[in-house]
Amino acid sequence: MSIEGDVKQLQRRLAEIDFYSQQSSAGMSFLVLKLDNLKIKMYQEKQHSNPHVHIDYGKNTHAASYCVNSGNRLVGSLSKKYDKTVKSWVLENQTELQNLWKQAQLGNDTSQIISEIRENT
Repeated sequence: MSIEGDVKQLQRRLAEIDFYSQQSSAGMSFLVLKLDNLKIKMYQEKQHSNPHVHIDYGKNTHAASYCVNSGNRLVGSLSKKYDKTVKSWVLENQTELQNLWKQAQLGNDTSQIISEIRENT
């Protein structure tokens, strides 16, 4: 990779740090990846047994949720273009997302898994 490519990747990662994790009444939330206007997040949701990701679109939080095991949209809506993009991305990263879900629900550190997912995208 060129220096210019390295700088762009570093800038992207630094921009994501602010969104990386937040504590809320529901538990921790983790920004897994930012793609265009989409933010793919996962939450520590011990009351949910089905691994899934939440999608923020632009200024809309929780615009949709997708099942990690199938890639199918569970709730919400996105344009066809983004729907296909998210489903494809979830399926391509299914194993890592399942591992991330497991570690998040256990309250373990997720930063290494998230870094690996971002590097592979």
